[in-house]
Amino acid sequence: MTIIVNLSALHTLHHHSVALAAFAKIREDYAMDCCGFRFLQTISNYVIVKGQFLISRNTLIEPYKRGAIDTERFFENLLSMYDFLNADHLDFSNKAEELKDCYSRNPKHALLEAAWNAIIDMNEHVAGRFAQIAEQATPENPVYLISNSNPLNVHKILQLFRKHNPDMNFFDPAAIHSEVTDENVNVQIAPNVFLCLSYRHRLFKTAEQNPNPNTTTSLLKNLLQGIPQDKDVQVISQFEGDLLEARRLGVPDAATHRAADYFDAPAHTHQFGS
Repeated sequence: MTIIVNLSALHTLHHHSVALAAFAKIREDYAMDCCGFRFLQTISNYVIVKGQFLISRNTLIEPYKRGAIDTERFFENLLSMYDFLNADHLDFSNKAEELKDCYSRNPKHALLEAAWNAIIDMNEHVAGRFAQIAEQATPENPVYLISNSNPLNVHKILQLFRKHNPDMNFFDPAAIHSEVTDENVNVQIAPNVFLCLSYRHRLFKTAEQNPNPNTTTSLLKNLLQGIPQDKDVQVISQFEGDLLEARRLGVPDAATHRAADYFDAPAHTHQFGS
């Protein structure tokens, strides 16, 4: 039995407005107007940030999630919108503790990274889900965590998994290469548990999410095609579009599950690996 799970079903995913508010706070803390005064109007900063991200969605956000640009290029593009962070007089030393777990060692990049990752969290309701899935993984019954994600979000998600599962046998973070690469391969994070990521395969989860409206290819389709036909598959997601795609690709209705129904069911109900 192969289990495919939407990665964001295993952590808390806040509304994008949380990240916009975090970027607005950066403007409030560091941006200066032409007279040398800070832009202290919180609402104005939020509106400016929201407009910037709407304009740059197709040139910055979607390409990063699709692997068309790597993290360093992503930071460079973000800094073009937040060029006030390049001012010589700025001191980020008071942010060292707050930013210590960031992927980037550059304080300007780390500041932007923390805002970008503000949507990623872990509450008590979902904290046990990763362990519930990972415990079912065996060489014959692998688990794939599928996502339209990006390297920075994945870095924080893996940190949260390790934090909430300290006794689990995770691979060494230094050995987990989750950055953009030309190799279209899945990323193993624990024994028989793999990340199947949009930016590693240059594809989004469902056909309709991909830029070419005529394509029938999708991340989910590629993954299913690599699984032996005689192998049973279960697909779990909180997004109906994922489940519809799985059914369209031949996964039986009974083998597709809404995440809330699956994870809130009694523990004995879904022991697929047994």
